[in-house]
Amino acid sequence: MSFCASSRIERPLSPAATKPLDKLIIHIHGGGFISMSSSSHQNYTRIWANETGVPIFSIDYRLSPKHQFPAALNDIWQVYYYLIERGAAEFGFGKVKKIVLAGDSAGGNLVAALTVLAIKRNYRKPDGIILSYPGLNITKFDFNPSFLLSLDDPILPYPFLKLCLESYSGCTTFTDAAITENPLVSPSKASDDILRQFPPTKMLVASNDPLRDDSFRFSLRLLKLGVPCEIKEFKLMPHGFLSLNFPMWGMPEESQAGIKMGTKWLREMLEIEHTQ
Repeated sequence: MSFCASSRIERPLSPAATKPLDKLIIHIHGGGFISMSSSSHQNYTRIWANETGVPIFSIDYRLSPKHQFPAALNDIWQVYYYLIERGAAEFGFGKVKKIVLAGDSAGGNLVAALTVLAIKRNYRKPDGIILSYPGLNITKFDFNPSFLLSLDDPILPYPFLKLCLESYSGCTTFTDAAITENPLVSPSKASDDILRQFPPTKMLVASNDPLRDDSFRFSLRLLKLGVPCEIKEFKLMPHGFLSLNFPMWGMPEESQAGIKMGTKWLREMLEIEHTQ
């Protein structure tokens, strides 16, 4: 399916798929802004669709470095706007009462940035967001102790992390603060006035993730501003663990626990009864 960006729809197999659609889940994939797709994350988006009975629109956006900020965010915004404005006509939606955005890693960044953009434009914001090990701070001026994990991390080593951030932002020197301090690039830089308007927020983090500390700082700011926020840390898990629920990775049970937590949060935010 194609909008301005292409999207994959994960359709639930349950009878709920035949009911009038008044709930939406929009998923934004990770991959450091430079790789991956909606297809690469089907291992858990299919589970979420089946367990909630709600179709998931998983967005393929333009990738860096060929397409740098704000290309990916523009793609996400256009699909979000299109579904709200034209979803009823194009897909037979009823009145959509609940919209939840979910994203992992770079996708978590884009979910938070899209929320900031909706607030800035006084447009309908999502009713809830789920951020899984998100990249919330792309500046070069801040340090968190968890960054030291990237020195020997096999999944997100420092050279690759630096490559991803520079490819997306286009910033290779310390003089580019105007870009990386932009809350649409680094959502953790959003003002208190913006963040206090955030919807209920859920966050999955991994204790062995170089991006871990930014998630805790962001959640603490939201809580201090009165935004309902819940954060769940998975001990000894690496960045990207939602995609590791296969026996070959050696951690299917731990990964599956994170996927189940996502299912639980989606049900809560969408107000879906457990029996559905």
